[in-house]
Amino acid sequence: MDNLTHSFCGWILTRAGLDRYGRWVLPTLIVAANSPDADILVSPFAGKAAYLLHHRGLTHSVVGLVVQAALISVVVRAYYHFRPSSHRPSILTVFAIAGIGLSSHLALDWLNSYGVRPWLPFATRWYYGDMAFIVDPWIWLILGGCIYAGSELSRTQKCLWALLAGSSTALIFRGASTGYVQWIVPLLWLFGLAFFFILRLKSVQSGTPPKYPVLARTGLVTLGLYALLLFGLSRSAEMRVRALAPESFARLSTHPMPGVPWRFRVITQTELTFDTYLVDVLAGSVQQESRLFPNLKDLALAQSCDTYSCCAWRAFARHPVVERTDKAMILGDLRYRVNPGGDWSALQIPLPPKTADTPAPK
Repeated sequence: MDNLTHSFCGWILTRAGLDRYGRWVLPTLIVAANSPDADILVSPFAGKAAYLLHHRGLTHSVVGLVVQAALISVVVRAYYHFRPSSHRPSILTVFAIAGIGLSSHLALDWLNSYGVRPWLPFATRWYYGDMAFIVDPWIWLILGGCIYAGSELSRTQKCLWALLAGSSTALIFRGASTGYVQWIVPLLWLFGLAFFFILRLKSVQSGTPPKYPVLARTGLVTLGLYALLLFGLSRSAEMRVRALAPESFARLSTHPMPGVPWRFRVITQTELTFDTYLVDVLAGSVQQESRLFPNLKDLALAQSCDTYSCCAWRAFARHPVVERTDKAMILGDLRYRVNPGGDWSALQIPLPPKTADTPAPK
């Protein structure tokens, strides 16, 4: 998931009661909730193939979480070593709270179709939730709204919240104007913002202080219920496609549309073809979008199978596809294929000399 979601999750976990251990809990949980994504720094220096191979790798595994929790614990304890305090936390307490933040990152990342590999380096299997889009505005609204409505805010903090709400609203409206999301998304988004603003306003006018532990726990429970709803919608979309095409699939995946959790793009894979379907669970409609031949038996691919890029692609791609240009092969993943050769994860490698003049198999 995006880092705003991870930050909100660390924040609301703090407000749900963990802040009783001290002021250090909030920055510790926010850092822990985001630190597994430090592996994204591989991309600018090592290239796209290394990014595909290592992103959501060791830092997103159980082993990696333990190591990161230990490092965060050392840093927090070192801070209190140079700044003595009567409320110095024990290293086990810091380790446990950092572990909670790190585990929330792994759980949220599992929700989408990118997946996680929690058992690295002992097993390389990917696990996919196939339930939530990688940027979900409703998770922003649930977590951010409960944090906002249940916090005591200074004038500066109110301005920062207004800036965050305005920028996220502008982003959602831009997505609707370009056709990336349906117009119902920004309309429901504005309704949600108004709800949390009025909730906080009534609390201020009544003179009662915000009850942020109650609201934070309510937000966490609501997030859990929303995840169950997403799971049910995803499995319903999968069952509709299986009923329409009852043959045995080598692989099937569901991909939620941004901001519209009841609409999915479903990909089915057989030995020879990949088919994509557009499914609207609420409307009960299933429409076949396309059929693609992945060309995985291309001779040029067989001759390039030992290259670093090809190995990275095979380790990452869930629905691998091969396309040819005059001088190169494009190794892609149907999950992210918007147009031929257009997905962000595609790797381009030169054709071996002996196959440059050989047409790709049909």
